[in-house]
Amino acid sequence: MRLKTIIIALCLLLSIFISWQFIWPAYNNFQAKQSVADVKQQEYNKLKDLVDKLNELTKDYKTKADSVDKLEQIAPPGKNIPELLNQFESLSAQSGMILHSIDFAEGAGAQAQAKQTVSPDQAAAQQNEAASAPVNELGINIRVSGSYEAFKNFLTNIEKNLRLVDIQTLGFSVSGQQNDLYDYSVSGKAYYH
Repeated sequence: MRLKTIIIALCLLLSIFISWQFIWPAYNNFQAKQSVADVKQQEYNKLKDLVDKLNELTKDYKTKADSVDKLEQIAPPGKNIPELLNQFESLSAQSGMILHSIDFAEGAGAQAQAKQTVSPDQAAAQQNEAASAPVNELGINIRVSGSYEAFKNFLTNIEKNLRLVDIQTLGFSVSGQQNDLYDYSVSGKAYYH
């Protein structure tokens, strides 16, 4: 009987030793891997949420792309002087006006910056500052001639044109011997970003 008790005690000790040496480390390893898997699952869920949000924003942008395109036409990126010149030539022709000249001038702030002598670092800083400015102005001086009715149509066409132009000053004089033909000078601003 004593032998049975010793064998049972040895088996019990041997099972405790095997558990302590092999099963407990395997269990700890499993727990560590489980916690890593939980962290990876949380990261995956966050990335999935970000991808879903990105897809939603992309879809929203695509639905508003027409509005963005119109805003780009109202105040385009850059001066886009050739297109603006073409628009004014077309507007004057549609109105029955004769376009004599059109001059474009930078805003007063841009001319003052151009006259200053700056270092390359300052020039880069000024370019970054100008790029971050929401809206820039381009001065426009137009000389046209035609009848009063044609001039009213010209102003209406400028108003209805998609490119944003603010008329600031108007001037006129009688042209030649006929009293129905006038020379008009128009000054204003076009905007770009």
